[in-house]
Amino acid sequence: MSKKRPIIPNQVSRIKHPGLSATSPDLSREEMQKVIEDLHLHQVELKMQTEELMASQADLLESRQKYADLFDFAPVGYVTIDENDRILEANLTFAQQVTSNRGNLTSKRFTEFIHPDDQDAFYLFRKTSCDPGKLSFTELRLKRNKAEFFWTRLDCRIRR
Repeated sequence: MSKKRPIIPNQVSRIKHPGLSATSPDLSREEMQKVIEDLHLHQVELKMQTEELMASQADLLESRQKYADLFDFAPVGYVTIDENDRILEANLTFAQQVTSNRGNLTSKRFTEFIHPDDQDAFYLFRKTSCDPGKLSFTELRLKRNKAEFFWTRLDCRIRR
């Protein structure tokens, strides 16, 4: 990011305007009025564009919040994992299902929550069934706590 240099009196450069050059003589009253009108018009246009951008940003934030609420408060557990099975995101429902704090889930391996007897099936499922753009599913047991597991349907969709 570049720093703005302070404007020092007598160093202000001439405003560029169509038809004017750095060597133009002093502006007539009419020309000066035209330049002022053009600048005012540009100022109004910029203000309108700024208002439109702010409205778009507010709409985007509202939309993002709605998505976050849908994700977080869905009645089913959602989890996003990377290619190494590390958890990138998890909703509140999934965190409750595996009795964990959601913040503690990030960067844990998803396989930590899979029953030991289902590890091979999960590995095979990931290697053979999860194709980009295709919805696949399997059933396996996830760990609720140290000694308790529950059956769940695992849907897989790989993002392209």
